[in-house]
Amino acid sequence: MISNRIDEMKSKSFPSNEQDKQGTPDKIENGDEIIGIWEMENDYYAAIYEIVKYKGKYYGKIHYYNDGKEEYIAKGSKDDYFMEGITFQNGKYSTAKMYMPDGSYYEANIRLNGNELSVSMTIQGEAYKEIWKRKKPE
Repeated sequence: MISNRIDEMKSKSFPSNEQDKQGTPDKIENGDEIIGIWEMENDYYAAIYEIVKYKGKYYGKIHYYNDGKEEYIAKGSKDDYFMEGITFQNGKYSTAKMYMPDGSYYEANIRLNGNELSVSMTIQGEAYKEIWKRKKPE
């Protein structure tokens, strides 16, 4: 279950909510275009994610997830983090680790194209791709 992160996941060095707010830059640097709130919906689930920056790296947080069987609403804690290891170099984002509820992870390739984020990975030997859309300000 999403709410039951294993010990390995909890021990990761994700920033606290207070730290990621401090790490969100006032000045946009190369690569910071990825920062923001992203919505994703497919035939299997709907989610709202946020990409934040802390100490020069980008992290993914879950705000909301619902697959029809389980719903997760952000707790405002380290449990909300699900993606780490994203850096920006030479015009590209590095491969990220996207953690699953059981503590396993997939390597995800991220590409930004305007207000869409393409997140590609291999799941059980099959190529899988999601398109996250930047959430419009309310």
